[in-house]
Amino acid sequence: MATRAELSAAFDALAADAPMQLGLRRDGQALERSLRPGPVDPLVLGLVQALETQECRSVSLVAVAPAQAQALLAGAFTDSQGFRCDDAHTGLASAFPSGTVLLVRGGSRVLLTAPGWATTCVDRADLDGPGLEASALRARVDALLAGYVRDRHDNP
Repeated sequence: MATRAELSAAFDALAADAPMQLGLRRDGQALERSLRPGPVDPLVLGLVQALETQECRSVSLVAVAPAQAQALLAGAFTDSQGFRCDDAHTGLASAFPSGTVLLVRGGSRVLLTAPGWATTCVDRADLDGPGLEASALRARVDALLAGYVRDRHDNP
């Protein structure tokens, strides 16, 4: 498989919870790994697809490091455990690379933030489920990243 789409199609063809053997080549060395795919979060998948719609965006999913997780807890939540929907990005700028997009699920809302740039909260019902419109999510992502994209364009 040479592309992400081919890898995604291979995962899609697997039966639920079926393992997959992958042969990889990294720095000229052959590696073999066994993967067992878990459930796919449609909002995360939609976010990745929305981010990939523009050539200038390079998308990779990563788990946050322990120090970043602590910064996220401190910067994204109020003392009463609600989301900091207006200013989470200000406290997260030093913990995450510029251009990062974080998605945090809550009981009724989803926090989307681009550390150092912008934060928005959206009702889960507006983004979740089979009725998720790709164009609506793309518009939210574009609005969230507008300042960052403009800055990168003006200051390459």
